[in-house]
Amino acid sequence: MNISRRTRTALTRATDNWLSRVYLAAVTAATGYVLFDALFVDHPDASMAAVVPWLLTAPLSLLYT
Repeated sequence: MNISRRTRTALTRATDNWLSRVYLAAVTAATGYVLFDALFVDHPDASMAAVVPWLLTAPLSLLYT
């Protein structure tokens, strides 16, 4: 089993059903929001935008640990 086959198998499992795709899209959108906030928005104090991706991934990551 070579690297590309392993990668393809992992990606197939991650995007095999619609719920997985919606979850990945939500995490990607939240990460994009954090990058936009960090790069283009001027804050007088600290921003809590980086908490949003953590909140999205915490329930499942805590479930599988």
